[in-house]
Amino acid sequence: MSNGDTNEEQKAKNFIAALKKSPIYKYFNQPVKWGDESLTLDVDAEAIAQHYGFVSDYLDLTREEDIAKFFAYTYVDKVTGGYKLVKDFEQYSPTLYIANIMDVYNRYGCEPIGFQPFLRPIKQWALAINLGEDYKDAKGLFKACKLTDVEEAKRIYEYFKGGELLFPKEPMTDLIEKSSPEFSASMEWDSNYVKYLLYWLSENIEWRNESPHIGQ
Repeated sequence: MSNGDTNEEQKAKNFIAALKKSPIYKYFNQPVKWGDESLTLDVDAEAIAQHYGFVSDYLDLTREEDIAKFFAYTYVDKVTGGYKLVKDFEQYSPTLYIANIMDVYNRYGCEPIGFQPFLRPIKQWALAINLGEDYKDAKGLFKACKLTDVEEAKRIYEYFKGGELLFPKEPMTDLIEKSSPEFSASMEWDSNYVKYLLYWLSENIEWRNESPHIGQ
């Protein structure tokens, strides 16, 4: 780690280190039973960190237009941390950025982080690109579309219940909240965390896991 790392960058590194040492990372980076298929999810620790609020070189994308518009039509309240609906369109200038996914993929590659054992990226139909140092030309791939429809903004905000549907309470968010703000690279994960997560996924997204490796 360089001396130039900020406190937020250090938190991100600690989270990534902790995730890679966790039972969930080990468990889901081996073949897991999904119905009659055996799948390996290949958990992307950096992309997951980005999606749960840690700084990274990743850029979030979504395949769903209304989800993208929700983030364009809202801003984060600094006091509560929740999403508030933009009312002053001149001050915030809501903008939707649209790109051809193949153009993005051909230049940077693209990770479908929605296919991970965590609910937030699943709900947000998430994709991510790792810009790293090569980000100067990324903006040219996106077309900027100004959003001006006040009624549409209200509809989308209400549809996603102010962001509640896109940021559901789940095992990962509970774990992060419990461990914040002092995130330790050696933080303790509950020994039953994988079982708890699998049960939670089966109840919420019809995840059916039958792997004999559970709990090992």
